[in-house]
Amino acid sequence: MPSPRPRSPSVRALSALASISALALLSCDAAPTLTQDGSGSPLDALRLLAGASSDASARPAISENDAGDDFPSAQLLEWGDGQRVDLTGDLNSAYDIDVYRVGPVRAGELITIDVRSSIDTRAALFGSDEMLIEANDDRNYYAAQRDPRIAARLRRDYEFVYIVVAGKTAGLSNAAAQPTAAYTLALTRTPSIGQAPGPNSQVVWLEFRGGSFIQIASEPLQSVPPFSAKAIAPRLERHQQQIIDRVVQLLREDYADFNVTFYRSDIDARPVGPHSVLYFGGYSAAYLGLADSVDWFNGQTQQEAIIYTETIALFDTLQPEWSAVAQAIANVGGHELGHLLGLEHTSGAESIMSEAASAQQVLDIDARLMRAGLSPRVFPIGTQSAPMALAYGVGLRIPTIGIDDYLKAVHAQRPAADDGVIEQEDALSLESLGLRPCNHASHGTGVE
Repeated sequence: MPSPRPRSPSVRALSALASISALALLSCDAAPTLTQDGSGSPLDALRLLAGASSDASARPAISENDAGDDFPSAQLLEWGDGQRVDLTGDLNSAYDIDVYRVGPVRAGELITIDVRSSIDTRAALFGSDEMLIEANDDRNYYAAQRDPRIAARLRRDYEFVYIVVAGKTAGLSNAAAQPTAAYTLALTRTPSIGQAPGPNSQVVWLEFRGGSFIQIASEPLQSVPPFSAKAIAPRLERHQQQIIDRVVQLLREDYADFNVTFYRSDIDARPVGPHSVLYFGGYSAAYLGLADSVDWFNGQTQQEAIIYTETIALFDTLQPEWSAVAQAIANVGGHELGHLLGLEHTSGAESIMSEAASAQQVLDIDARLMRAGLSPRVFPIGTQSAPMALAYGVGLRIPTIGIDDYLKAVHAQRPAADDGVIEQEDALSLESLGLRPCNHASHGTGVE
């Protein structure tokens, strides 16, 4: 069996920081009036009146032209606690984005972002470090509610946060031209009451025996057969137990820093309390895996995902060894579990949340939980820190280590993923095999 891979920082490395105290989380509507300038068009200039005074002239007026196209040029909004801001903007090309900034904000505040438009749009909330807090593509994909909505309870203080609106195709290389379209943006800040929400630890059941009547999100019911190495390739049948053992080992290593506990169906008794299930088995012509949702900050601790292990048979022209097959299964399993714990798709081949481009990437790269640029399908700008999202979502395994200290260590020892893809002349592309990224990027579930 391959030797365990080095981890940095691992739980052992983190123990050196155990003496550091844990990070302490710190902890009417005035609807501004929209006016227009002398041109007569509300799209030519946006007037945002966001003060508490009833005298409109006493409140700052902000031109829509000042809405930035990136973080450095973000438009500052004067927006106080307990206030609602209603503004109108426009997206004037397939590549246009509008960036606003507000702050300071405190841990425990609820930031609500509600976008309405005649075109399909996306919205995202970022911290002052340009790291993603939450994103949304559709408030309810399966109910065909395409306008995005975010209701984010902040886990930490920020000097300011960024609120960003983008068209559906912004940032995509194949974006088609679109006419200028208006959007309305309703923003609400609800002050913190008590401490910010704490993390929700997660128990995960690794199911290798199959299952029936499984429904992922609102997809059709399906059955998953027991895991079969022989179904991937007959030569792998004698390595079935080795593959299972290696997959479990890799998953535990990937999530070793966090409050995630794994139980396996071939050895353990099934947990009696709340737990999520990863099913290993079966074939899909479209996906390597599917998960219920992108569950921000692990709000739901009972969800499901399927890792379609028999789909890896499509890679058998490469004749992978059993250890490479185990790596591929673990990469997909860690990716789908990441969604259940609140992680989005990213760029960067080394990121476990990457949208894989080739069979070689899935088989050969020991993908990690790390910082990486967001996939353009999620959002055209910004970065996701998987360690930060998980530290706030499920918690650190060593609770006496402060989150800030942990993040400084892990970001220093595990650099951000390169946004590029690994090019190989003989790469077996997933697209050529008919496979596509799992279909749950930033889709709301209707549950806050």
